[in-house]
Amino acid sequence: MATNSSVGRKGSRYHRFDNIPTKTFTPMTYQIQLLDAALQKNTLLCLGCASSKIFLALMVAKEMSSAIRPSLKDGGKRTFYLTDSEEEAEAVSSTLPHHTDLKIGCCISTSSHAPQEGEDIGQGQESSLPPTDLSTWQQFVENNNIVVCTGAKFLAALKDNLVQLNDANLLIFDDCHRAVEREECDKPHPYADIVSLVKQMDTAGHVKPHILGVTAAIAGTDCSDPEQLRATISAMECAMHAQAQTSMLILTERFGCRPHQQVVCCDLDDVDPGGISEKQAELQQALEGILLRDYHFFLDCQEQLIKQAGGKDPGETPRQVLEQCLTILSVLGPWCCSSVGEYFHMQLEKIAKLERCDIHKRCLRCVMTTLRVLARTFERDFDPEYFVDQFLAYTTPKVRALVNSLRKFKPEVDFIIISNSSDENGGDDGELSDLSDEGDEDEEDDDSMSGSDEEDGHDKRGSPSSSKPVHIAVKRTADGGMERVTGFFEEEKNLCGIVFVQNRYIAFGLSKVIEEVCSWDEDLCFVKSCHITGQGLRGSGSAAGGTGKQHRSSRACKRQEEALRKFRTQEVNLVIATPELEEGIDIPKCNLVVRFDPPKDYRSYTLSKGRARARDASYIILLDEDSYEGFQTRLEIFKGIEQVLLGDVKMEPLLKKREEDGDTEDSDEEESCDSEDLEVHDVLPAYKTMPFSPKSPHVTMQGAIALVNRYCARLPSDAFTHLTPHCRLERRDGQYVAFLRLPINSPLKQELQGPAMRTKKLAKMAVALKMCEILHEKGKHKVSCNSSDLFEEIMKCT
Repeated sequence: MATNSSVGRKGSRYHRFDNIPTKTFTPMTYQIQLLDAALQKNTLLCLGCASSKIFLALMVAKEMSSAIRPSLKDGGKRTFYLTDSEEEAEAVSSTLPHHTDLKIGCCISTSSHAPQEGEDIGQGQESSLPPTDLSTWQQFVENNNIVVCTGAKFLAALKDNLVQLNDANLLIFDDCHRAVEREECDKPHPYADIVSLVKQMDTAGHVKPHILGVTAAIAGTDCSDPEQLRATISAMECAMHAQAQTSMLILTERFGCRPHQQVVCCDLDDVDPGGISEKQAELQQALEGILLRDYHFFLDCQEQLIKQAGGKDPGETPRQVLEQCLTILSVLGPWCCSSVGEYFHMQLEKIAKLERCDIHKRCLRCVMTTLRVLARTFERDFDPEYFVDQFLAYTTPKVRALVNSLRKFKPEVDFIIISNSSDENGGDDGELSDLSDEGDEDEEDDDSMSGSDEEDGHDKRGSPSSSKPVHIAVKRTADGGMERVTGFFEEEKNLCGIVFVQNRYIAFGLSKVIEEVCSWDEDLCFVKSCHITGQGLRGSGSAAGGTGKQHRSSRACKRQEEALRKFRTQEVNLVIATPELEEGIDIPKCNLVVRFDPPKDYRSYTLSKGRARARDASYIILLDEDSYEGFQTRLEIFKGIEQVLLGDVKMEPLLKKREEDGDTEDSDEEESCDSEDLEVHDVLPAYKTMPFSPKSPHVTMQGAIALVNRYCARLPSDAFTHLTPHCRLERRDGQYVAFLRLPINSPLKQELQGPAMRTKKLAKMAVALKMCEILHEKGKHKVSCNSSDLFEEIMKCT
């Protein structure tokens, strides 16, 4: 008997403590890593988006704020936030006061915050005034903790001795990449001149100000030459007298994930089951001829149709429908072209009923007739038996390669497929509005293709699935019965994937193909898919389109949010998405990411690859046979850019030094400890919770790091805080000593020092083992209830 899937079910993998590392300490969030690097030395933070610049710059200023809170007379210093334009300076100065209690002063030429009569300069939380003389500058700097101004104005003040570098503890350079640019008359940028003055400072009795540069202009969409990128970064480091932190631009490094990358060439299949491949090729040519004939007709008659319609093109919507059908035929194959064509037909029928212009109605009916001919031609030749391979012959090599990738995630459960004559089906014509709601362009054809209403979704008379049997996946139970599959199994290896496509029509069509294939193949019945086209996300709907378009935008937004909710809770485990889902949307850690179309640039490549954040995830790029060679060249460029951002060239001497010192630790932190050439004196005794019992629960060096990570993950925190242990290493007398510090709300507040070991990995394992022992002892004395959680983990590891 089937049970309710929500009863006794574990929390979704999105909300559980999944993918906790077992062989290395859980890494800190990348913002904390960048903050730590910026506090240690002069640093250039290369970020992926502009909004991160102010956030991290302010975090560094806060960490160093103890020096800027006292007055200058009491030995205090000031932080100077330098921008390239006054507009940017005003924007920064208006943002900072909302996030800190420090006083912010903005030095710009024109100000809407000029002091009132009798008011001191700099009085209050934020002040703006262009200081012009020594006394004004001194008062302005004295009354503000952070001074925001342009680089040119700050350089002029330095040259006129209106301000002294000795009074600065931190110089923040916004858009620091401009330091390598040349001004008019081939003059250096003010940023470069300011840093030169810092280099020339007399450090006798004074400390040079700390330098922090922030930029979001490295490795953007126009980044296509690794050598040019390397030269730009090197020049920027030299000009700013700081070290660039670029590795966090690579999302796989930012989140500590390293997916297995695979490029698949999707050529024509060698297998020809029953001659269907040849038959399918003939069918595809026939369908293409039907669509091209009418497409060229509307193209050739465009001028005449516009004249008859009085200026408005009545063939625009038909051309769009035919063009999208041709694209779907080429990318997804005849079955999907026919299926989506029937959905188009239903939408055009609704539009034609509301159309008042006779010539417009004739054009719509013409393309509707073409779509009916298309469907009848396909149905006449589509007669596969009940075999999924025969059905797949009516798709394309890319679709077949995607299906093969999905089969690898089949759970270890016995499934069968049964037919049901009920009228259940997975789609309704209301979904088609997803193809035509407000898109990237506000065009009339988008408007005209969104005429479906939700209440019409129950009308199955025109549905392409209304006369087809529905296949239902069931699993065999222990008593020989059958139970319908209503949920998923919670193993970590279960599918959680995204397929990226470039076109929202392709996303809709591919989702239908996957749904149909899964109903034919019992090995794929575990796949539950949906499509997300980005419409309705991030507030893309606007009021510009009128009340009707606002209504359609609202419905599209609800559908997209519902699809995201189901994906987050694993009600569906495969999403077909457009590039909008590459960044900015919170989704689960995926173990499969497929690029159905090759990425156009490095940014798209690294963003989509960064979605594969689960352990042992796969990143697959599907290519046609004719585009395989050309993409290999681009892929080498992408890899070259990654190497530059990672700083591999700079790390070569260090890696060679490690080899000479005998530290052969693999760069892959997830490598199993069993591969270590452990010697007898390397292995520390296991910690036993009951020393005098031969069956005592115990923890070994190999399992200690995993226990510490699980313990930190269970410490109380809010949804936005990720508590992780912090481990640092020191080299002493040819050996390594690890120092481990737990989050602030753990019972152990002090940093713990481990024993000296011959490699870094062994040192980390040793200090983790020592930490487990201390936490267990505290748990026995009820120092913290969280230590009991660790004790339970130790019990399980026996």
